[in-house]
Amino acid sequence: KIGPAAGHYSTVNLATNTPLQTLTIPEQRYSNLRGHCGPVTGIEFLYDAEVLLSVSHDTTMRAWRMADYSPAAIYRGHNYPVWSVAVSSLGVYIATGSQDCTARLWNLDRTYPLRIFAGHCQDVNCVQFHPNSSYLATGSADRSIRLWSVTDGSLVRVYGNSGSVLALAFSPNGQHLASG
Repeated sequence: KIGPAAGHYSTVNLATNTPLQTLTIPEQRYSNLRGHCGPVTGIEFLYDAEVLLSVSHDTTMRAWRMADYSPAAIYRGHNYPVWSVAVSSLGVYIATGSQDCTARLWNLDRTYPLRIFAGHCQDVNCVQFHPNSSYLATGSADRSIRLWSVTDGSLVRVYGNSGSVLALAFSPNGQHLASG
């Protein structure tokens, strides 16, 4: 159970009704990050929360510095709107999925894709890294999920789905992949 009280939030063990932790929420800062020329369709923080990534209908991914809310880089490579973004567990790799039927692999040091994962015949709606960062799962409107090797870009496996794949999640141990 979580509830506000004058800038404080407390968590309570529901079984014993004992307080677990009280957090003080600092004064909130807001900023509008301006740069995309179309609706933003996905956002993701890097693991250290110092950089925010955003993807958009304008076909780009952008990196934003959270220290001062300034633009850090623009990543171009997709030909149509970008629907999703995911960050590998250590923040080394970034993946994007697009209406151009591809997923792309990036790192922050280069503003062009390191690898292009092509094989879907409709939009790539979602992307998700395996917890070990060696594999990338892509979910598509073509009702398939593809598992790719991040190392060499090869297709490892294709799974069918009963409908368009809009969401993917690996279990923390990497044993299971769920789709929605």
